[in-house]
Amino acid sequence: MISDERKLLVTTPMANGKLRANATINRYTATLSAIFSYACCNLDWIVENPCKRLIKLKEPPQPARNRQLTPHEMTTLLKEAKKSRNSYLYCFILMGFVTGARHRPCRQPTMASGRCRLHGGKCTGPKTEQGKKTIKGTNTKHEYYSMESKYERILIRKLINEVRDNI
Repeated sequence: MISDERKLLVTTPMANGKLRANATINRYTATLSAIFSYACCNLDWIVENPCKRLIKLKEPPQPARNRQLTPHEMTTLLKEAKKSRNSYLYCFILMGFVTGARHRPCRQPTMASGRCRLHGGKCTGPKTEQGKKTIKGTNTKHEYYSMESKYERILIRKLINEVRDNI
């Protein structure tokens, strides 16, 4: 029954005359599945989620999104965060920069198994054009001594000192 209604959604045009994208219909199905899961698990209204058996519609691959903040943008973001009424915003953004919000992919050498020695994930190399250009242009094992990395460390040290001064 649900698959029949889903087919109707696929074939019926919207008010503007366009057909719905498969991604849109997959989101509708996911929402409906969440409702049925709640009815099944929390309310005991039904025995089984009928959406479990549905197969997702094929979606076209999405282009890679690889947006990186420039040092100027990082500085501007932190200045604006200081002006915010939320007193924790500046610290959260700074912690993101310092601890884990990296703006470039891991470039650690792989182990014999082909996995990253730090993260354990499969090292498949750069996927985006920007990543390929970056890898092509470098001849180092790591970028600790690159101008960009040195500037980052100086910027981070300054930011940490600013936070210490403000606390």
